[in-house]
Amino acid sequence: MYDYTSDEKHDPPAPVITIKVRRPDNTDKYYEEQALIDTGAFKSCITKNIIDELVLIKMSVVTVGGYKETDYEEIDTYGAQIKLDGLFDDLVEVIELPNHAESIIGRDIINKLNILLEGKNKKFEISVPE
Repeated sequence: MYDYTSDEKHDPPAPVITIKVRRPDNTDKYYEEQALIDTGAFKSCITKNIIDELVLIKMSVVTVGGYKETDYEEIDTYGAQIKLDGLFDDLVEVIELPNHAESIIGRDIINKLNILLEGKNKKFEISVPE
């Protein structure tokens, strides 16, 4: 069970988890940071500084938009190996975010896991489906 009662970054507190990101062909160098678990994001996202530091390879361009349906823009995607605390370790096409943003675990990863959110207790549990 993960506890996010000490989350000072979000108001109200939000579920975050430590991720490890690496270039798929390099097992020696990885980047570790906290990522927001966001069921509203269709793809996982990482910041440009991680992409630059790991020299990730561009895969495609996607059109994304925020909550306003008029604010669409084309954003680059990159191939990254994402690891979540021994629960998930796979190649994922991630969307580039500006450096001031925070990394996001989106439905592309969430839908491969079971997540139980106890909002009132500010805890969540993640498991691998059997």
